[in-house]
Amino acid sequence: ACGRQGLWVVRPEHGLKPLAWCECPSPVLNLAYKDSVAYAVCGDSGVVVVNLSQPEQPRRIRRLDLPFARAMAICDTLAVVVSGEWGAWILNVANPARPYVWCYLPVPGYADDVALEGHRLAVACGPDGLYQYDVSRPTFPVLVHHMSLPGLTVDLATEGGAVWVCMSDGLHAVDVGTPEAQDLGFLALPARPAALALGRGFGLASTADSGVVSFSTEDPGRPVLLGSQKSPGLPGPIAVRDSWAFVGVAGYGIQVLSVARPESIEDVGALRGVPGPVDLSLSGQFLVLAAAESGLYFCDVRRAHTPQVMQWQRLPGRVNAVWYDTVTFAAADSGLFILDTRDVTEPRLLARVALEAEAMDVAVADTLCYVACGEAGVVCFSVRNPESPRALGYYCGATEVHRLGLVSTDIVVADVRSGLSRVRLRERTEPEVRRASLGPTVVRGVLSLGVDSRQHTASRAALLDASARTVMELQAGPNDVRHLAPGVYFVVTPSPVSSPPEGERVRVRGRQPSAVTKIVLTR
Repeated sequence: ACGRQGLWVVRPEHGLKPLAWCECPSPVLNLAYKDSVAYAVCGDSGVVVVNLSQPEQPRRIRRLDLPFARAMAICDTLAVVVSGEWGAWILNVANPARPYVWCYLPVPGYADDVALEGHRLAVACGPDGLYQYDVSRPTFPVLVHHMSLPGLTVDLATEGGAVWVCMSDGLHAVDVGTPEAQDLGFLALPARPAALALGRGFGLASTADSGVVSFSTEDPGRPVLLGSQKSPGLPGPIAVRDSWAFVGVAGYGIQVLSVARPESIEDVGALRGVPGPVDLSLSGQFLVLAAAESGLYFCDVRRAHTPQVMQWQRLPGRVNAVWYDTVTFAAADSGLFILDTRDVTEPRLLARVALEAEAMDVAVADTLCYVACGEAGVVCFSVRNPESPRALGYYCGATEVHRLGLVSTDIVVADVRSGLSRVRLRERTEPEVRRASLGPTVVRGVLSLGVDSRQHTASRAALLDASARTVMELQAGPNDVRHLAPGVYFVVTPSPVSSPPEGERVRVRGRQPSAVTKIVLTR
């Protein structure tokens, strides 16, 4: 059984009571088991091999230093570890104490799951589909089949009561006004789509091979392909204003298109010298680029065909999405950032909120901010006072929520595997499905530590610096950290552990599990 940062060892015939705890260097993402040996997949920390021949005394015997390990499968003496964009590793585990790499297998797309049966290997690569290999010769795997899997959501945009969704098989118009989302119309695109934006009566989609294509949206039941325009590289996010469209192009910058006539798109300008953005947000006369590790770029687009960079804002970590207005919200792997952008030449950081998982997307409606946090679902904040955002609650997706949209007073949630859901959170006084600890938050030098309802005390929580030295004991509620130097710190809190029934004893060896959250203190 996987814990937050280790393994629980349980014996099913004893009613799933914990026998022991084995600590791991990172949260356990996946688990494989064979012949009394467990292989804990620990992300950046690789794979930890645990000997369970004595279940009451689990013993770590090896760690495989494989980057970004996400999942693992074992069959006989063969094992395969997938590592996201790093591909897959084929291992010999005949001797669990001395496993070794047979070969490295590059795979297209992002490898996030794996299955192994006999000499047949299957690697799931998200929107890129399923790849099958023959590994009868483990040092020379051979690709035998590729299957495209329709229905994997790539991007979405909303207009009226319809939601337009880019999926790996094309473009879908979906009515989410009914309990079961109804597919209104479908449009096959010339290549796999990457992003989507809507104008007045038309839409634009960026595709892998055909640049930017336009389509009609007047009748969602019968979308029609209108025109296309090549891009100087791989096109990504799109933002539309009136008769202008701005397209982020990897390795190029921004491509400016005239869409006054959607059936005849014209390439009219460019903004070079900026990293290829992963998201764009346009409001009024300014365009904001979310440029992954490079932060945010604020651009003046009053002269649309010649946009100008006005300011650059560096943010820690990778920025995945941005929502721009007089207050700007940036979703990043290091949390949610809120900035005062009434003057884009001098953006000012108002607050940073640490989250339980990487922030993938953000949407704002009135005084509510919704953040897509992958496996942690959707977190809702009250931003009536942007300098002191207040967590209201969250909604859990089926697998991994990575895109959000707004329809009337509801949000549309795009789940990587289970598709679309319309969530009517705002009809409640407090928009939540159930409460959970949303982790520590840092606002203006005050670290607020929440307590899960299952966790009775936070008195043992501690703040560690980058060298793992305890610099401060933390209490539930606000903690003043203004005296600490800027930098990376770690909040360590005890994970909730259910108490055994009275009169029964649960034997747990080793340290109790802890939850560790990284925070960044800035001035």
